[in-house]
Amino acid sequence: MRQRLGKKRWKAFVEYANEHFQPHFVNKFSAPMRCCGPLGKSATCPNGGYAVDPTVEADVKTNLATLHLDHARDLTAICEAWKEAMPARLATWHDGVDKDLVCQLLFGVEDHARAATSLNPDLWKANVSFRCGASKQHRAGAFCHDMWGSHAMQWPITADMLRA
Repeated sequence: MRQRLGKKRWKAFVEYANEHFQPHFVNKFSAPMRCCGPLGKSATCPNGGYAVDPTVEADVKTNLATLHLDHARDLTAICEAWKEAMPARLATWHDGVDKDLVCQLLFGVEDHARAATSLNPDLWKANVSFRCGASKQHRAGAFCHDMWGSHAMQWPITADMLRA
């Protein structure tokens, strides 16, 4: 995306994302980080709501590697849809797309206010959540993060969804 946007528009995108989405994103790491359960399922985490407390050093050292910050909609698919929705010639980083939706899909760790009024409220739900997953320390057991599967098929995103 950096190459497609160019230096000036990339900088504007980063500034917008930092101003509007970074505070919520950073705040996600200041409280216990809890697994939200498997993608696309209403079931809860099989590990009892697996959590890592960032204020407990031993917990961070032992368990942080088993927690993943996971996009429900595939990151590559989001960027490909964004590229497709943009016109050939750009004036701004968000030409042709809803800038808040693009950022919500990339960085949204909580539901956006527009989820309550949108015709497609699922697009405005938190797209980035913690899920537990296997690591070098914890190879056995049931985990919620499918590190080898593709989210693109389960939760597709298209250019039409992003268009402003």
